[in-house]
Amino acid sequence: MKEFLEVILIAAAVDGVIDKHEEEAIMRLLVTNSKLPRISKDQVRKVKSDLASRFASGLTPEEVIKSASNVLDGQGKLLALTLSLEVVMSNQEISVPEAAYLNELCKLFEVDAELFEKLTTSASLRYGLSYPRLEI
Repeated sequence: MKEFLEVILIAAAVDGVIDKHEEEAIMRLLVTNSKLPRISKDQVRKVKSDLASRFASGLTPEEVIKSASNVLDGQGKLLALTLSLEVVMSNQEISVPEAAYLNELCKLFEVDAELFEKLTTSASLRYGLSYPRLEI
């Protein structure tokens, strides 16, 4: 669960800050998804703090994704990618660094590019946003 949450937290933070909308989206998505064990705000804060410490020691987002990839099954990877996309779009904007991170997540999780396109199109329509098209 830790690796799953780390992937989502990085998606929210990759543009430099986890804003209020992204924070609320993380908690809402974690609480409402029946496929996930219950997780508290304190648990999220602990994972976030541990992750920040590890980044300060030189950890990279790619290393986190690879670690998560080793732990999560195919459905877990797809769910982490989908929730990351939802969190990123929750503040009604998507930056190039966020899109680049999601594309990297897609690539390292070996999610089919066509499926990723469908996910981003669906989320873009729901949020009324244009997803930056970067090479996958």
